[in-house]
Amino acid sequence: PEDWRLELCSCETCSAMYSQLNVDFLTDVSDSCGAYEARGRELSTCMSSVEKGMQAVKGQFSHTEQVEMFTAYADMRKAFSDFVRPFAAEKKVVSEADVRHFFDQMKNRKRTDFGIPPSECHT
Repeated sequence: PEDWRLELCSCETCSAMYSQLNVDFLTDVSDSCGAYEARGRELSTCMSSVEKGMQAVKGQFSHTEQVEMFTAYADMRKAFSDFVRPFAAEKKVVSEADVRHFFDQMKNRKRTDFGIPPSECHT
C-alpha cells in the first residue's frame, strides 16, 4: 500500500533502532519511490558502471530484493571507503592482501535482519 510507512512502529525503541541502522528515512512519508525514481533519471548520466549494472538487473528482482541489494551495495561501498581511508591518510599503497583481508572480513560479517523489531517493542 502507498501508506505503508505509517504502519511502521514509531516508539522510542524502534526509532532508535532505525537511526542505529541508518534507515530512519523509512519513516519519512514524503520519501516516496516516485521521488527516488525521478532523482535516478536525473542522475542516470552520472552512474558508475556498477550502478548501471544494478540498474540493468533491476527488473529481474522483487522490490524487496532490490532494496536489499542496493542496501548491501551501499553498506559495502561505505565499509570499503572506511577501510581504505587510513591508507590514503598515510599515503600507503593498498595491496592485494589488504583487499583480500577486507573481503574476508565482509564475508564473515553477520547479516543484520532488518525486519524484526526489538523484543522490548510494545506497539
